[in-house]
Amino acid sequence: KKKNWVTEFVKQSGASIFKGKDYTKFAVLIESKESEDYDDHLDEFTKAAKNFEDKVRFVYINTDVEENWQLIEFLGMIAEDVPCVLFIDLDEGLKKYKAEMNEITKQEITEFIQKCLKGEVMPFLKSDDIPEDWDKHPVVELVGKNFEEQVFQPKKTTFVFFYAPWCAACQNTMPEWEKLGELYKDKKKVTIAKMNSINNEVPGLPILDVPTLALFIKGSTTVGYFSSLKSLVLIKTS
Repeated sequence: KKKNWVTEFVKQSGASIFKGKDYTKFAVLIESKESEDYDDHLDEFTKAAKNFEDKVRFVYINTDVEENWQLIEFLGMIAEDVPCVLFIDLDEGLKKYKAEMNEITKQEITEFIQKCLKGEVMPFLKSDDIPEDWDKHPVVELVGKNFEEQVFQPKKTTFVFFYAPWCAACQNTMPEWEKLGELYKDKKKVTIAKMNSINNEVPGLPILDVPTLALFIKGSTTVGYFSSLKSLVLIKTS
């Protein structure tokens, strides 16, 4: 039986590709089948797969299929990024690595994956650009790019509302959050903030559900997690 070196992602069976027990590491080629380079790229991708048998599962995602974009965007890619090769590690949560390569060749793909396996590549984290008026309102707008600088401060406590634009519970919480911002807007040592957790990620802080409210207490490694303004769970983070 001929081995199928590359699995094409289809939404119906997609979850089983990434949730199977056989693999926790994946190489992903994202490209249109209409692209003039598609055949060459898939051929090079397939050749590279043979170097990582039983270690890394190779997956192809077709950008021509509209429903595939939900996954592509979840992985942090936009149309301008395509075609691209990613490495995904599910050993501890979800870590994504984006290949910076001149051409999609067997050699470049192989070298990229080897570096990822050795821990020599920085994970790719989604972030919006910092809005010009991010700190001009009672509730400041954080993004991935300015989160750590603004939140992990020794002399300031920051309360962050992680939301998703499509989340009804988040929309219901937002007016209350704005009121909280008004209440604390003149307090120098307290910041009330919000962050779109779909477009932005923070290293070591996976937000798996929305709404999530997180209290970062000045000079402390303890983060207080709330699912609403009325509940509180303290989770130790090292």
